[in-house]
Amino acid sequence: MTEFLNPFAMLYHIKINDYSNTPKYQQIYNSIVDGIENKDILPGDKLPSIHEVCAEFDVAKGTVERAYDLLKEKDIIGAVKGKGFYINYT
Repeated sequence: MTEFLNPFAMLYHIKINDYSNTPKYQQIYNSIVDGIENKDILPGDKLPSIHEVCAEFDVAKGTVERAYDLLKEKDIIGAVKGKGFYINYT
């Protein structure tokens, strides 16, 4: 049985550099994609909520929504209404 990553533990995979020229939404997106490529984040893992990311990194809700929307557009994550966001099985 696969052990899924706790969404709070997932916060440690998200890296945001306030001094980077890369927009913060792109940094969130890149962090998640890098975690998937490195197999640190697995299919079925739950992402932290938008609110949790905002609180942890002091970023605007729209920033996290933009990152998650991009991940959804690329079919990297899926949303389950009332449950949250999960890494898709590909």
